[in-house]
Order: sequence, then structure tokens, then C-alpha cells
Amino acid sequence: MSPDQFAFYAHSLGSGLLAAGVAYTIGRRGLLLLGFRSESAWEDFSCSAAAGLGIIALTAFGLGTAGLLRAGLFAGVLACLVLFSLTALGRRGDPPPGRGEGAALDRTAFVFTLLLAIPLLLLPLYPPTGPDAITYHLAVARKMATSGVVGPTPEFRYAVFPELAEVLFAGALLLGNDVTAQGISFLALVIAAAAVAAFVRRRNGSAAGLWGAGLLLSNSALLLLGAVAYGDMILTAFVTVSLLSFERWREEGGERWLAVAGLMGGFAAGTKYSALFFPPILLVMIAAATGWRRALRPVLMFLVPFVITAFPWYLFNLYHTGNPVWPFFSRAFGLRYWNETDIAAQTSDLLSQYGSGKSLSAFLMLPWNLFAHGELFHTEGSLSYLLIAGLPFALYEVARDRSARRLASVGAAYTIFWFFTAQILRYLIPVVPLYCAIVSAGAGRFLRRSVSPKILPAGSALLAIVLFLPPLYFALQFAGTLGLPPSTPGERDRFLDKRLPSHGAVRFLNERAGNAYTLYSYHDPQMAYFASGEFRGDFFGPWRYSRIEGALNAREDTLLTALRELGADYLLIRDDSSGCGCREEWLTRRFVVPYYRSPGVALFRVSSAPLSAAYGPELVSADDTAGRASFAHTGIQFAVTEGKMYCLMCTGSTHAEFALAVLQLTWLDERGAHIRTDEASVIFLPKTSVRRLISTSPAHASAATVALAPLGKIAPVITHVSVRELRFLPDHLPASGRASGIEQ
Repeated sequence: MSPDQFAFYAHSLGSGLLAAGVAYTIGRRGLLLLGFRSESAWEDFSCSAAAGLGIIALTAFGLGTAGLLRAGLFAGVLACLVLFSLTALGRRGDPPPGRGEGAALDRTAFVFTLLLAIPLLLLPLYPPTGPDAITYHLAVARKMATSGVVGPTPEFRYAVFPELAEVLFAGALLLGNDVTAQGISFLALVIAAAAVAAFVRRRNGSAAGLWGAGLLLSNSALLLLGAVAYGDMILTAFVTVSLLSFERWREEGGERWLAVAGLMGGFAAGTKYSALFFPPILLVMIAAATGWRRALRPVLMFLVPFVITAFPWYLFNLYHTGNPVWPFFSRAFGLRYWNETDIAAQTSDLLSQYGSGKSLSAFLMLPWNLFAHGELFHTEGSLSYLLIAGLPFALYEVARDRSARRLASVGAAYTIFWFFTAQILRYLIPVVPLYCAIVSAGAGRFLRRSVSPKILPAGSALLAIVLFLPPLYFALQFAGTLGLPPSTPGERDRFLDKRLPSHGAVRFLNERAGNAYTLYSYHDPQMAYFASGEFRGDFFGPWRYSRIEGALNAREDTLLTALRELGADYLLIRDDSSGCGCREEWLTRRFVVPYYRSPGVALFRVSSAPLSAAYGPELVSADDTAGRASFAHTGIQFAVTEGKMYCLMCTGSTHAEFALAVLQLTWLDERGAHIRTDEASVIFLPKTSVRRLISTSPAHASAATVALAPLGKIAPVITHVSVRELRFLPDHLPASGRASGIEQ
């Protein structure tokens, strides 16, 4: 391991452990104020860490609404909360049971499963590439962190929203980086696994508790959500702890568990609107359990903490938009930031673009489609086939245990709600831990009644270890595909450049313009997080794509007017989404001119003064006066400077009706190693014409080679190949200055 790798892993894992410790410490103190007593370390950790995340989020939200979300102040407030909390850490709950015959085997199983789980720590250490993370969650968090203010963000996907996850990510960015933010999601995954383990442990012992955690972690969809800065895993942690705390109340009484359930339900509702599904169901179940005449006190024990922790986010929405659940129910509350077309498009996108349909046959086939055809539900990762294999155990448990029946009822009700709304798999994830808990508890009950007590402890410990093998395999396969997480800034840039085509263009802009620019990104909202300046452009909202679509192919003055109305200094276009290609009129524009070019990406500069193309001396010049239908000039190499724009010009024609070819520039570093190959498909006609490939040399490039290749059986007739540096200079400069390529 290199020193850079060691420093990166030490910092990343250390910051993650510190965040978990701070959340646990603060959360435990908060729960002790409610009279919280845990039965096991699993339960203690899951409830306390979840409560801590919620308290930290509300703290950051309070600072942000006052415009005071700054690194020093936020760290100071957290330090004070930790110091206050340490005074109560000695008050432990009841001693955990299970110190009997199988305790040594249980501890051995725990150690082995812990070792098997270590590779999972690699998952959140990769740079962020999740579409929703870099389009919205991290983009909003970055704005909060840089401005110190929690406020509307109409330039991103949603102007307002329940933003508990985003303020947590903002705090992580203030005190760490985006890997730290992803570590918050991973902590939420651990919390959900620990909550399931605590539930199963109460019924079947410590090793069986590990079954629940292993079964949950065997779902690659959950592992991936725990590795990205989305709100879904944080939501899942709060929902899981809330529902399992409610079950603790149903099993043993003790209104403190109702308070914990309400507290977590409020945090969940502050994370995502979909969490509002659960509180009404729990309130009905509370009233049904106690009787309607005696329900007032237990209902209030649940409802008061819920209101305290949930309502700040909805009051925030109401204050800024007049709608507590913006953008939903806009007919009742009115429109702001979005128009009716945006609402209709978003509704259509959510309700009809994903899933297997909403017919009766689709509902009956839902279990099969979820596991066998996960691609229908717009997700990376999948649900574990172990859940299907464990279905008989789940049915066995539901038939014999009231708690399992209640959890199954809640899970089934939410699944039906999900089926008739947005069929995106990660929206279903909040109830997957419930199914894992029921399957594991049922398996434990069955084995206790079917297996000899003499071999049950060893069998339980061995099964716990086996269930941690699928997540281990997934983590190793994931790292084998992507390589180890990049540990230096250069490695990070190369990782992101490879997976996000526009990243190189935005990094180029950041290096030259700092944060003093406004970028309009057409059909590439994923650059929202990476742009240091103001970012605009999305399918919905005030900077919607429809404001520019008609101008892209119109006259330049029309495009210029549209960009000025948008306040754009630069225009980023993805060729693969807009089909703009490498068109000749790029070089004839005088106010919207190329600034950066790479495969599939074009970045334009919007100028207040007229500019014109200026070519430097020929770096490559090769003639074929014989005009042969061949490509004799392949492999010519020339020196380049990183960050400069180069134009490969190829003059040719064809004896046929047309001929297709590919122009290529391959960039090399100082050791001659390949960095990137840029190419453009061009067409030659019988009349002699010039075809161009414009490209900006990437970071660390010191040389490039030219390559020409025919597409098809007909080769064009090439008469001249040339490469020059290309710049766009003000018209008032003398022609000699433009020709020599004076800096803009």
C-alpha cells in the first residue's frame, strides 16, 4: 500500500468512524431523556445512532435557516453536544441476554462476520457518480455548505424538499468531503442492519440476529444505496427503527418505545415525502391496540415527537413556496418555481415510465419481476434471491407470531402503495428490512423446533457466517471491476473523467474561471455538483431545457439572446443527447464559440464582443497530391500542451456518391502512455471539402497522434491532413495576432 493510499483510507475510514461515534453519543443522550433502555448492543446502537443523525440534521438545519451553517460554528456546536452527552453514557440499559451455552459460539460468529464485512467499507470510498447524488443531493448540500444558508434551490432538481439527508451531507462536506457524505449513507445501512439483528436476536438468540443483518446485506440494491449520497438509505434506517420500536411497544409495553417510534417517524418524514405513508397506519394500530377510548395518551406519545421532528421541514416548504408538500397538490396550494407542464411531466415520469405496469397480471407477477427482471424498476443492484428462498420461513413466522403479522401487513400495504405509484426499486427499499427480519425470525423459529439443541448453536453460528458471504462476494467483485478507490486528486479526476463524459469540461472551466461564472448545461444535469460557479439547466423548473431548445439550431443571434436571458456565460452540450455533432457552423459563430471539446461533450463560451477563429502554425502537415484512396498518414505524432484546443482538418472527396470515415486524435502522456482517444465520424461527398475534429487536450497530455480510418468499403480520397492549435480571439486584434494564436 502506497503512502497516498494509506493516508486516504485512514482519513476516510477515520472520519466515518468519528461520524458514527458522534451520532451514537448524541443520540443516546437524547434517547435517555425519553427513558430509553436497550436490550442488546444491536438495539442500543441502531436506535442511538439513528437518533443522533436526526438531531445533528436538525442542528444543521437550524444553523442554516439562520445563515450560520459554517464549519467552525457547526463543529463547535457538535462538540458541545458531545460533551453534554458524555455525562450520560454510563447509564447503560439492561444487560443483554444470551450468556449461556451458545454465547462463545455467538461471539466467534460475530468476529468472523465482522471480518467478512470489512471489504464492504470500500463501497462508499469511490468518488460520487450516482445520478441523483450529483444532480440534486450533493449539489444542494454543496450550496448549503458554501453559502452557509439552507434555502430554496430552484437551480437544481427541486427548489424545496424535506432535506434532512441534504443537511447531513452539507455537514459532511463542511467537516470532510463527499466521501464523508457517502459514509453517512453507509452508516444508515449499518443502522438498518443492526435494527434487524436486534429484532431477530430477541426471538432466536445472538447468532440468529446475525442472520438478519447478513440477509439484509445480501441485497446488492441496499449495498449500493449505502455507498452513495442519496436519501433512500437514510430514510430506510429511520423507517426500520421506527417500525421495530413500535413493535417493542406492542410486545412489552412501555410508552418510551412509542416516543422513539414517533421520533424516528418524524426524522423519516423529514427525509422524504414517502415516509408520510407510515404514521397514519401506526396511529390506527395504536388506537386499535389500546381501544379508542384509551388511545389519547399513547397517540400523543407517538405524535408529539413526530410533529417536533417532522414539521420543521414542512414549515420551511410552506414559508418559501406556500405549499408544505411542494410540488405535489399544486392545484390546492398554487404553483411556484414549476409550471403546470413541469408538474405533468414529473407526474408522468414517476407514474408511467418505470416498472411492469399496474394491471392485475402485473401485480400477480410482481414478486417474479422484482427478482428476475429488476431492470424494469430503474435500479442498480438487485434484491437477494435468499428472500425468495426464505419465503416459506416468512409464512411460517407470520402464521405463528403477531409481531410478524403486523410487520408483514405494514410491508404489504406499502408495497401495494408503491406498486400504484412510482415503481422504482429504491423507493421500495424502506420495507425490505422488514421482510428480512420476518424471514430470519421464521428461520430461527423453525430451526429451534426442528434441530437438536446440541447442534443448534454451532449450526446457527455457521449459518450466520455463510450469510455474510454474498455481500463479501459483491464487494470484492465491485472492487475488482472498478479497481481500488482513487486515493489522489489525479486518480480521482481520471476516475470521474472516465465515467462522466462532461466532468473534464467542467473541471477545465473550474481551473480557468474559478467560481466566477454561470454555466447552462443542456441535458447534463449531473454536472450540478461539480460546477464551482452557478449552475443552471434541468428538465423542470425556471431553467428548464425548453427555454433553449428552439434556439440551438436557430440563428446565432437567437441563441445568444436565449443564453443571455438565462444569464449563461458558458453553454455545455452533450453530443450524445442533443445530436449536435462536430458541425462546421461552430467555427462561424462570433458570440457563442467553442471553449472545450472532448468525446460527446462541447463547451461553448458566450462572449460580449465578437470573436473569430484563429489558427496557429501547422503542427502536422501532410499532402497526398496523387489523391489516392488510401490513408497513408495514420500514426503521425506531434507535441501538445494540456488544456489547449486543437483542430484536425482533413481535405478530401470521393469518387462514389459518399464515403464515411473516422478522424481520431489519441492523447499521450510524457511517457507515451495512452490517456484518451477522441474521434468524429465524418462524410465526404464528390465535391472536395474539409472535415474537422476539434478537441481539447486532456490533463497530463504532452503528445498526440493522428489516425484516419474508413467506415465501410468505400474509402474517401484524402489530399491534405493538417493539425493546428485553435483559439477564438477578439476581432479588434490584428490578423497577425489572431493567426499566431494570442491568448484570449
